[in-house]
Amino acid sequence: MVQTTPNTVVTANGAGTKASTKSNKQGKAKLTIKPKRKGIITVRAAGNRVVKRIGVASASRSGANLTG
Repeated sequence: MVQTTPNTVVTANGAGTKASTKSNKQGKAKLTIKPKRKGIITVRAAGNRVVKRIGVASASRSGANLTG
């Protein structure tokens, strides 16, 4: 969830993902992403302004490292 100006397109790129959505009347935008590899995801809003940077330690593998 990121806070920006109302009705602004918000994009997230990096770590093997690319997603975009539009913020609501209150300026809140919710993006659901699933990174494919480790790295940094950059969230940008109006005018290519960086809103948030998120570090991804590892891509999730469903149960790959679980032991009994």
